[in-house]
Amino acid sequence: MIDYTKIKQYLIDELKYKPKIEILYYRIVGDKIIDIKFDNGMGEIISLEKYSEWIQKKRGECITEILK
Repeated sequence: MIDYTKIKQYLIDELKYKPKIEILYYRIVGDKIIDIKFDNGMGEIISLEKYSEWIQKKRGECITEILK
């Protein structure tokens, strides 16, 4: 699932953005990229595949934590 909170966490975890970054909007372009626009007028394009891999990794970590 794609939402603002998860995209922001991806940007912080994987791309080392500072937590103060605010996302104005995002859009999925085709089936390969996510186009993100920030409140400062800048933007970022991320791979949908890499984002999906990160989500799966996070889910795996959560499941492992629950099963402890």
